[in-house]
Amino acid sequence: MKKQGILTKITTFILTLAFFTSIATTTTFAQQPITVTIDGVQVHFENTQPQIIDGRTLVPARGVFEHLGFDVNWEPETRNVTLVRPGQFVRLVIDQATFTLNGSQTFQLDVPATIINGSTMLPLRAVIEAIGYQLSWDGPTQTVIIVTDDLFNFVSDDEPQATNPTNVAPVTITRNGTTVVRADETGVHILSRILLTQEEIQSLLPLARAAEETRMSPHPNRAMTAQELVAWNEEYDRLGGMNRQELEVLYRHNEIRAEHNLQLFAVCPALNRAARLQTNLMVDHSFFAHDDPFYGRPTDRALLFDAALANRVRPFVSENATMASTSERAMTNWMNSSGHRDQILNASINFIGVGNTDARTATKFNAQ
Repeated sequence: MKKQGILTKITTFILTLAFFTSIATTTTFAQQPITVTIDGVQVHFENTQPQIIDGRTLVPARGVFEHLGFDVNWEPETRNVTLVRPGQFVRLVIDQATFTLNGSQTFQLDVPATIINGSTMLPLRAVIEAIGYQLSWDGPTQTVIIVTDDLFNFVSDDEPQATNPTNVAPVTITRNGTTVVRADETGVHILSRILLTQEEIQSLLPLARAAEETRMSPHPNRAMTAQELVAWNEEYDRLGGMNRQELEVLYRHNEIRAEHNLQLFAVCPALNRAARLQTNLMVDHSFFAHDDPFYGRPTDRALLFDAALANRVRPFVSENATMASTSERAMTNWMNSSGHRDQILNASINFIGVGNTDARTATKFNAQ
């Protein structure tokens, strides 16, 4: 397998929960300075230091983005700031709450970029996530944590590739005489909402396909018609249902839930499909966000696959997102972020759905 660029190797994990839980807000302690780390290395700012304005952390652009390999340029006539490196071009305008990536994609900022003491100050999260990295906030230490995943262990051309064994016996899981999971050489098919034991999940892993084997056909540049959605569902089944990475994510979440004496997540087929769709959208249309331009919010995507969810109080769906090369790395990122961790450990959440497409993975939850 040939090595791929970082943006095509990053795996995006998204969790969608049964009701909307906003990312935890943070409390600012005036006496404690704000620090920024990139892959564990602290960024040092020569003059203006990071500040909190209108509840948002603003950071000098030059110190962060030069560390990430960008040339940072200031155009005083147009009040434009450009961040340039091979393959990526970001343009921001002072006092405007939007920025563009590569001249074609427009993103919103929580607060506009501004100039303080001669330094261009940015709210980092939107820009960092747009260029393919992960940002989290640690309130107790007042630290902005940026993870680039540049240290991924790529699989080299001469390393043996894992393949699905042909001699693994099929697995059928039943509840009350009804088959709820069917796993064989075609993949792992979740047929209804079901709470699986950790041992059952482990028994399914040898029959699950790898993420690269479950890549869906490109999503059209619009919402699918009803007929296309039916065909999309059929393709999901034909590709094998839940893949290996998705099962690993499910296992790790329930492992953590058990450690905190919480009810384990039951897996939901509709949420699996909604999660896989979101990964398709992000890969095919090169964005990273909870809302998508075709179907809207996580709740709206879930409704595509389970109309009965519409009878519940809305909004009921929430997402966590991170970028990581493995399910283990994703869980580490989430558990190191207070807002994401709070959602994973929310006792009111019952159901989970996981989707993985090529370079990105999504996990969705809902409660009943």
